[in-house]
Amino acid sequence: EHVRSSTVRCDAVVLKSFGTYLGQRILKETSPLRDLRIPKMEDTTRRPLHNEELTRLLAVSKRGENGKRNYAIVGVAAGCGLRLGELAALRYGDVDFNSDQLVVRGPTSKSKKTRRVTMHGEVRAALDAYRGEEREGPEHDDAALFLARGHKPFRVQGLAAVFRMLAQESEIEDLTAHTLRHTWATNFLRAGSGDILDLERDGGWDDQQHRMVSRYSHEKPAAERRRAPSPFSVLSLPANV
Repeated sequence: EHVRSSTVRCDAVVLKSFGTYLGQRILKETSPLRDLRIPKMEDTTRRPLHNEELTRLLAVSKRGENGKRNYAIVGVAAGCGLRLGELAALRYGDVDFNSDQLVVRGPTSKSKKTRRVTMHGEVRAALDAYRGEEREGPEHDDAALFLARGHKPFRVQGLAAVFRMLAQESEIEDLTAHTLRHTWATNFLRAGSGDILDLERDGGWDDQQHRMVSRYSHEKPAAERRRAPSPFSVLSLPANV
């Protein structure tokens, strides 16, 4: 049976920690597993989707009886960069159409801090269509936004299953919500949706060294970088810009 390398490494880390515990607390000597080697892994940073893949995924997600819901889920993940748990925890009242923002509440976020994420037109339209045409359930502010069978709130595992289904139908094997978070971060800078500070604020990162931006936003193709404005183009801008 095939075992993923990440599973092997995780098990080795747990074993070595257990050996340290045995040595310090029980045996009162050096860990019996001190020579256990933790296997190294190749860089496992998830990749962003290519434009063709994202286009295909958006098309596939529209299919079926839950098409508007799944399209909105993919839209929020790829257009706003929300994590899987944040997607599952979204409430009806977290969609602020007046300011075109999504509210990610602190208790539902990895950072434990509330943030407001820019909701661009494509995401707004997808959520508007889902809420107005397909979603059946309570509409008060504390009601879950994305609903599973029986109009019940999604659990994280259930929402992950939606992404597995979309991965199979779109033939993008490594598709997860986190893949779309990488896609969002990469395309945010490619499209000029904002600067690095904007990306960090929307992504929920508080990192003065910009390490998370470097991890999540992947390099632009060389041909695309050549088409970008020259740094000297600022010379044509007004002096106060």
